[in-house]
Amino acid sequence: MGSINLTDVSFTYQQRQDKSLSEINLEVTEGECIVLAGLSGSGKSTLIRLLAGLIPSFFSGNLHGKITVAGHPWQKTELWEKAAMTGTVFQTPRNQFFCATVAQELVMAPENYGLTPLQTRTNLEQAAGLMGVLPLLGRILTTLSSGEQQRVAMAS
Repeated sequence: MGSINLTDVSFTYQQRQDKSLSEINLEVTEGECIVLAGLSGSGKSTLIRLLAGLIPSFFSGNLHGKITVAGHPWQKTELWEKAAMTGTVFQTPRNQFFCATVAQELVMAPENYGLTPLQTRTNLEQAAGLMGVLPLLGRILTTLSSGEQQRVAMAS
């Protein structure tokens, strides 16, 4: 069973008649990288919002179908749990940063989840190492290239 599974998923935003997603079936296995492409209005952002847990929590509407992420039934999973399992990197990642430096950005989530200082430091080093941003830890985020910012966003 894949890490992300959608079976016959449809979604219509509140006060709209046309479906933004219509009977979507998708399986993404652990470690697999996919590209989501399509015309404007084809449902790409809606699908990302759904997988990030923003639908129906922040975007109301009618959701049908079965969604599981890492074996969790998505419609029954709490928003804070979804946030710990998924993430989104914006096309322009500087719009999603909350901190000034790379290191501050990478420790924000572990600190918010209440990890110990040692766990936070370990998490920082592992994430920065995996994404190749260890040399950038002391840098100001706004001085990084777009590619470097995207790597920091993935690490965070």
